[in-house]
Amino acid sequence: MKLFEPIQIRGMVLPNRIIYPAIQFNQGLRSARAKAYYAERGRGGAGAIIAGATSIDALGSEEPWKGAGGLEGFLQSLRPAVQEVKATGTRFGIQLWQGNLYPAGAGGKRAGVELVTVGERVAPSPGENGRALTIPEIQDIIHKFGAAAA
Repeated sequence: MKLFEPIQIRGMVLPNRIIYPAIQFNQGLRSARAKAYYAERGRGGAGAIIAGATSIDALGSEEPWKGAGGLEGFLQSLRPAVQEVKATGTRFGIQLWQGNLYPAGAGGKRAGVELVTVGERVAPSPGENGRALTIPEIQDIIHKFGAAAA
């Protein structure tokens, strides 16, 4: 069975083919709790872990673009968690997310801080009806995904 065999994907070797999918558990990516959570999944034998729902839009969330230090500060703040996961032999990635608002937004509370929701609900969205995106908005989202991936 190949499930437990290593696999190479464009020069990156995974120790097996078990992928821990992106699951949003509302602990962020940089907290001590998140770091411990992902490291434990690495020790459990996942070949790769995908952290969930990292916003592509600076207007919608403080992560990853708005925090102190901008993108570079965000990447540096992830380094301890990524290194701990990689020490288990597991690879680490993030799920890029646009959300259902344009510009993408986040709402509610996280770590006791009120997050402001921005943008308009776009279709298809759960709950309220959303409006259709325009072609320039779609192109903007495509650009933001590309920039976030880079």
